[in-house]
Amino acid sequence: MTQHPWLDAAPFFLPGGKAGALLVHGFTGAPTEVRPLGERLAARGYTVSGPLLPGHGTSADDLSGRRWTEWLAAAEAAYLELAGSCQQLFIAGLSLGALLAIRLAAAPPGYRPPDGLALFSPAIFVANPMIRFSWLANILPISIPQKPEDSDLVDPEADGRIWCYNSIPGRAAHQVRQFNLRVRRLLPSVTAPTLVVMSTRDRTLDFASGPHVIQTIRSTDKELVTLHRSGHNILADAEREAVLDHTVRFFDRLCRP
Repeated sequence: MTQHPWLDAAPFFLPGGKAGALLVHGFTGAPTEVRPLGERLAARGYTVSGPLLPGHGTSADDLSGRRWTEWLAAAEAAYLELAGSCQQLFIAGLSLGALLAIRLAAAPPGYRPPDGLALFSPAIFVANPMIRFSWLANILPISIPQKPEDSDLVDPEADGRIWCYNSIPGRAAHQVRQFNLRVRRLLPSVTAPTLVVMSTRDRTLDFASGPHVIQTIRSTDKELVTLHRSGHNILADAEREAVLDHTVRFFDRLCRP
């Protein structure tokens, strides 16, 4: 089952100019959470793509059978589609979407690196130490409930902006873990200008995830923005407008005339 099924979980594509932005949603989520940023960028002339990752926007059972390679293939396909018509390319991603953004920047399909990255709550260090035992889900299928009352969101209306499943399939969480370990090794290969946004109230990730990305990538143009009034999903919570504004300014600064 899903939370807030009235929200539109479909992928979106907003045509625009020669600057393209790929926006990648988070684990168990949907393009719904990145669409406000997409609309803000589209209003400024960007061509925007918000793909739906395999196993998302459907059912938890569907997600349980997916592999991280499928998520990467979907992100790569959307990136290449933008590359076919855009002179500049930007990527923004939330949590798992941030991992995919890092992977695309470190080893871009078609060898065309992005011109800038925005990483929201990058899923580098998971707060729950039990993630190390996620491999057990391949032996004993488990599911982790996602209850609104357990949320770290600050804005009481934030939960209603998020499309997600009521539970996390253990097998899918293990796929995130496997992808996470691969992406960590690729951080030194990232040279694109990078914006990282993390909140100190994030209970899903260790806050050290943000500083670690900044310290490890080889970008000379990099910035860490620290929030204090948001939970993990910073694109839906109390400081979302500030996050959108900062991201648009960051991409605009990098756009060639």
